[in-house]
Amino acid sequence: KSEEELRALGSGFGMGMGCTEATCGALCGAGMVMGLMGKSGKPTAAIMRDILHEFEEKAGATICKDLKGIETGKMLCSCDDCVRHAVRAAEQRL
Repeated sequence: KSEEELRALGSGFGMGMGCTEATCGALCGAGMVMGLMGKSGKPTAAIMRDILHEFEEKAGATICKDLKGIETGKMLCSCDDCVRHAVRAAEQRL
């Protein structure tokens, strides 16, 4: 895939899966990368479970509206930091 195609593939993940305040788009992106890498051994779903738990430990949640404090008024983690946490967690498993 070209860089343009990969960007388009993940373009709907912003603001919690298409602005629905659902799963953090950074986590979804990490899942895409893990799937594309096709690591042998541990299945991608199990790797993502590990990434999700690590991300939640660092960011405080995995749901965008919780991370942004939509209902509580208290932001747990900025988008930039969510991306950093997801990238670091994925990188450790590559």
